[in-house]
Amino acid sequence: MILLCAIFVAFASEEGGIIFTKEDAKQIKYPDPSTADVNISFEDAKNKLISENPEVTNESIHGELIDDENFGIIWRVSSKTTNGKNIFAGINASNGELLFVYDGSKNVQGRDSISKDDALKIAEEYIESRVSAEKINEIELEDVNYIGPAADDLPGYYHVSYARIIRGIPSLSDGILLDVNAETGEVLSYDKSWSMDEEESTHRY
Repeated sequence: MILLCAIFVAFASEEGGIIFTKEDAKQIKYPDPSTADVNISFEDAKNKLISENPEVTNESIHGELIDDENFGIIWRVSSKTTNGKNIFAGINASNGELLFVYDGSKNVQGRDSISKDDALKIAEEYIESRVSAEKINEIELEDVNYIGPAADDLPGYYHVSYARIIRGIPSLSDGILLDVNAETGEVLSYDKSWSMDEEESTHRY
């Protein structure tokens, strides 16, 4: 989850796209889509990205199949929207589940108008639309933090975090993170990590 947050920051801060370090590259493998055991095609992944933001410009969509140490085999897909901003997502290549997304097009100008309670409700509804009821029953709200604007012409946002609960114990790594635009209520980013074995669960400190 920490790695994905770092990627989101790099992606948001560079007009040219994501900047990967040499260390990032070492952690990523690139399976051959023609031989890898996947159920989701690149076209399916493109459609998932478009469903997240219909303003995506189809001709700018790029993607690659990667074997990520945190998420397994996924389609990493990126594009620009009609306002020239970036959108970036990771999609499970086995079942099409959206694992993470960052949408820079929703960093619009204006004043914050979404309350903390509003942000929490938006986060809950977003998760309910993407996560099975079984997994929803396994998460617990940790915190809702307001993060102030990075610049005068940008909105603030709410960082909403949920921990995965394994046998009554919060996981050290697994859970769901969302950032909710404090002006529009749109979800700026979403990250779901669900890889820890139940035997590995330990308390958070």
